[in-house]
Amino acid sequence: MIGRVTLHLVAWCVAFLVLSVLTEEVYPSSVQLKVSATVLKKAWMRVLTAPQALSITRADLDRGYVEVPESTVLLVRNNSPEGFAIELQSDPRLVAEVALLGLPGADRAVFSGGSGVVTQPGYFQFETRLELRWRLRLGPGAAEGLHPWPVQLQVQAV
Repeated sequence: MIGRVTLHLVAWCVAFLVLSVLTEEVYPSSVQLKVSATVLKKAWMRVLTAPQALSITRADLDRGYVEVPESTVLLVRNNSPEGFAIELQSDPRLVAEVALLGLPGADRAVFSGGSGVVTQPGYFQFETRLELRWRLRLGPGAAEGLHPWPVQLQVQAV
């Protein structure tokens, strides 16, 4: 009887050891895991002040353009080292050409045809303040009076 118990005990121990060795080979006790992440490029814009309307006078029509007295103040944040782009869309019936003044590193950016893009270099971890001024050359549909602001802005990471 003791011989049988000993034989069973030895068989169980051998089976346990074999399973332990096989399990260690199949399921190692340490694993290396490599992780990587991609940060998507993004630019944010907050508008602090912007013209709500465009006032066109007879003198503006005679001159052919409007110097907008109110500036647009933006706070821009960007996580792209290549910088960001400011995209403009204007109403071509009212505005033939947009001159954007006050961009860092440029005297002015001029757009015609209703749209345009200007890029700004740099990575802005914190919000950067831009104060933009406008000179709008009037289009063929311009008339005296108060009109909705004809230029839309958006920013995009480059």
